[in-house]
Amino acid sequence: MRPCDLFSCLQKRCPECGVLKEERRFHGSRTCWDCRKDKPASLTHITASFDLSSFRQFFDHEQIQGSCLSICQRAALITLHQLNIGINQIAELTHCELRTISHWIDYYQEHHSLQDEPRSGRPRVTSEDIDTSIVAAATETPITTPRTIRSELSIDASARTVRRRLDEAGLFGRVARVEYPFDHTDITERLEFAHKHEGWTRSQWGRVMFGDEAYICLGVHGQIWVQRPQDTAYLSQFMVQGQTNFAPKIGIWACFSGQGVAGLRIFDGDMDTRLYTDTMDQFMKPRALRFWPDGPWFYLHDNAGYHGSRGSYTWFHNKGVDLIKLPPHSPDLNPIENLWADLKRRIELRFPRDIAKLRQFLTEEWESTPRSTCSNLVNSMPDRMRAVIDAEGHKTGY
Repeated sequence: MRPCDLFSCLQKRCPECGVLKEERRFHGSRTCWDCRKDKPASLTHITASFDLSSFRQFFDHEQIQGSCLSICQRAALITLHQLNIGINQIAELTHCELRTISHWIDYYQEHHSLQDEPRSGRPRVTSEDIDTSIVAAATETPITTPRTIRSELSIDASARTVRRRLDEAGLFGRVARVEYPFDHTDITERLEFAHKHEGWTRSQWGRVMFGDEAYICLGVHGQIWVQRPQDTAYLSQFMVQGQTNFAPKIGIWACFSGQGVAGLRIFDGDMDTRLYTDTMDQFMKPRALRFWPDGPWFYLHDNAGYHGSRGSYTWFHNKGVDLIKLPPHSPDLNPIENLWADLKRRIELRFPRDIAKLRQFLTEEWESTPRSTCSNLVNSMPDRMRAVIDAEGHKTGY
């Protein structure tokens, strides 16, 4: 320390202006604040060492056309340039092209930002009139597809473009639900059934055997698509009246309860009263007695003609089986329909090539059905009753 500085400190004076420290605020510094604030800020010299591998890992972006740097990577380029590192050295550190580095340095100096400017995007290939025609066609005929609309209107654009125009208008492509021809009598019977069983508990439904017949077709079959707004799946104009399939198929009858899957019978041709009562005798009742050796139990079936025939009712009466008969057109009240849908999906995933493989996969998948799936379906029965009542007898989402 110089003698003059030492003397100033001893006298508690600022070495720059000579003012006593008691008169001005020093904040722990040798000089007072007024003297410090008038001096220009000194430059800070930073010595930095770079790990080449870490930089290259940070800038490891896809070298493909259209790929771009992130905001952090752009900021790193600017930071390196501000540290007086040459563009060639930055390119070596980051593996970025020289023109990319120069672009972002110039862009930052001009805009003081690293955000991309708004882009207009590719020009639309359809005019407003064509867009209006697309929406009008789907509104007038909801049971259609973008490919069909494109063909009918002779639009010089892809079906995918038509799909986007429909999405923009709030008309989304969905698989159409199947509508059943409810009349006033059907709705009344559905409501009566729901009110009658509204108070049934899950334990009561747990003593019901649910049975039905179905047909499993060979191969994967197309679905009917509809263009509709959200939450309109069960409006009649967005549903189809039924489906026809001429693929090779096999008939099956099966039943289940909350305790798991029960009997399964594969048959050729169509079910009739004789085959139905024989199936009840060989496959349904023995398994039901195994489930419930004591106490009452019920068998639930739908309104197929052979279910309500005189021969079938005679068999149920003679065998002492208590029946629950569903209202007409009420698959949403029989949870085995949900089991059929799940079973068909599992079989399709195995791609059976012939009827023999279809039979094999059908038996294996049925037997592998989890017990929890059956239990959950049976436990949904109280909710199904409430859903029918809330829908005033119309179709529900089950």
